[in-house]
Amino acid sequence: LKFLQQTNIEQMAKLRKMWNREPMVLYHYLSKFIFPEHMKTQRSKLSASGQSVGGDLLCEKRVGFSGTPSDLLPKELGQCDYETGDDGRMLSTVLDPQIVKSEILPDGWSVELLLKNIATKTVQYRALIDTGALITGFS
Repeated sequence: LKFLQQTNIEQMAKLRKMWNREPMVLYHYLSKFIFPEHMKTQRSKLSASGQSVGGDLLCEKRVGFSGTPSDLLPKELGQCDYETGDDGRMLSTVLDPQIVKSEILPDGWSVELLLKNIATKTVQYRALIDTGALITGFS
């Protein structure tokens, strides 16, 4: 791989086609060459709560959005304003069978089974709605 000419489009296309069939090769390449070089880690980590990050602690002006309605905003941002009808429009979209498809998972499903199912389906998923808590801590 060290002799690979990344500017050779034909060579890269052939390599990509081969790697599409062998996810473990791609995993090995990423974990041994790409991630160590481009995703350096540190011995210590900075962390803060949403209250701290959204407040005046880090910067004076902030812009952001969360789809989760919550009054747990930093005091500096003031009270959360809810737009009349937003919940209804969101539910109308999420429940519209022309827009959203759903699947029933088998009994005994697991997070790992769900993720493998998504990764190996021929149908392309465009969104997973509100799955953050489900896969928190999963690697």
